[in-house]
Amino acid sequence: MEDDKEVIQDLVKSLEESVLLFSKHGKSKREIWSLNEFLKNINISFKEDELVCGDNPPDAIFRGAEFEIKIIDEKNRITHLEYKRKLEKSKSAQTLKELMVPWNFKEISLQGAVERIDERLKSFIYSPGFCKSTNILFYLNYRVVGKRDYVIPEKNIWDKWRSVSLVANNGLSYVFLATDSAPEFIKLAAENKQEGSTLET
Repeated sequence: MEDDKEVIQDLVKSLEESVLLFSKHGKSKREIWSLNEFLKNINISFKEDELVCGDNPPDAIFRGAEFEIKIIDEKNRITHLEYKRKLEKSKSAQTLKELMVPWNFKEISLQGAVERIDERLKSFIYSPGFCKSTNILFYLNYRVVGKRDYVIPEKNIWDKWRSVSLVANNGLSYVFLATDSAPEFIKLAAENKQEGSTLET
């Protein structure tokens, strides 16, 4: 019971951080965290103070490279509310057994991820000059699984950006597009198809 209490206290602290991260007040922190995860997954060594909040736009800057960061959640899913409910339950729990409920993250194929990204890219209104100088990164609140094959529906929409990448909640990062002007570490990741974890089947 004493061990359970310590673990529950750690869990409460972690959930409190997640509630803040996914709240409207946690936007900047969430963007920096997404970029942090992306860079780690493509094996870039860096210090945390190299990740800097931008002027919105851009959302974040890393070694001079400007990033616009967008969250793609499951449709009709409110992650912030889910974390709040889990936090409330954890605060009243006496044993870990009460909290043994798995996260229900939806799975999506790489092609499905491409289609969700394509939808978002079409909805944006940014100047051509901004897109050309900015790397866009999507955080997908999905587990990306299955085959690695994909087709970009309307590549001319993607080509407007300096690079287009994703980071998923199961430790996958993927660079779909890197123009000649993209940062060298992104071009290298695109060439090598560095992905962090392998796609699950």
